[in-house]
Amino acid sequence: MAFSVVTILLLFVSVALHELGHGLEALRLGVGVRNITLYPMGGIAWMERIPKNPWHELRITAAGPAVTFVLAGLLWLLDQSLESRTLSVNSPGLLDRFVLSGWGQMVGLLATMNLTLGIFNLIPALPLDGGRIFRAVLAMRLEHVRATTIAARVGQGAAVLLAVSGLLDNSGVQYFGAGIRIFIAFFIWTSAQAELNALKRKKGLEGRTAGEMMIRNAAVLGPHVSLASAQTFMAGSAQNIYPVLDSVGRPVGWVTRTMVETALTQLIGGTAIREVMLAQVEYVGEHTPVQEAIELMLEKQYPALAVVETDGRLRGILMINATPAAGPAGGSGLN
Repeated sequence: MAFSVVTILLLFVSVALHELGHGLEALRLGVGVRNITLYPMGGIAWMERIPKNPWHELRITAAGPAVTFVLAGLLWLLDQSLESRTLSVNSPGLLDRFVLSGWGQMVGLLATMNLTLGIFNLIPALPLDGGRIFRAVLAMRLEHVRATTIAARVGQGAAVLLAVSGLLDNSGVQYFGAGIRIFIAFFIWTSAQAELNALKRKKGLEGRTAGEMMIRNAAVLGPHVSLASAQTFMAGSAQNIYPVLDSVGRPVGWVTRTMVETALTQLIGGTAIREVMLAQVEYVGEHTPVQEAIELMLEKQYPALAVVETDGRLRGILMINATPAAGPAGGSGLN
């Protein structure tokens, strides 16, 4: 039991090192990394944006498998050294006891697991690293949209083959169990479809501006509004994020429903909104391309952007999942 637990934990460390490989190369190339998420069968290094230079995407993507293969090689060399070691049974040292106890087998097992995951991850199927490398190579000669479409379709084809291999008893694929293969196939298919859906949404935004996509009749708050009043005001609105405006209508901060509810568990109801608001406002003009605005939100990790007039007064708010709203600018407000 302890052997299995430690092996799994060390495999997670290997996956973390793989994702750090992506992240460090991205930082070297000027691409920010928001966070790293680890899953039972892998992980994701969340970049602030997809590199526009295909060569950069290839380098960032290849860095992860490179770490995995180097790690597999080092573990294999260590395993070979342990196997060729002359053990002292009568007066064993610490390393001798490690090998004699059977724990030395873990080194070879981890080497095999890293090698297997590294090879599997190079299958040219999005969202695997192999699929991203494939897309980067295609993007050197094709438009990014076309390259992504081809890589995603190839990924879905690979998912079908993997699922079929799991359903056929005589497929010859012995390393992964049938259930695991079908699960991985489902993951690859849905992830590739998500890439295609994101691509479709991006194409739908081409030529659109922040002014066209902003929420025009957004509810707003004043900085002197109390938490209790804000909570009552929010109860009658479906909006989740509220811009805080100064006396002339310029955005000075943001506040969400959750922020107000959390603050009321720690502060008195008469506390002003300005004490708890997020006083970081990024704004764009109405004619800013909406895709550029969305990339800014992702890069800065802002929940929304203020769309302002030339004098800085609020015109509307833009969120990643927002749709164009009809009606005149200016909605309800509490000052």
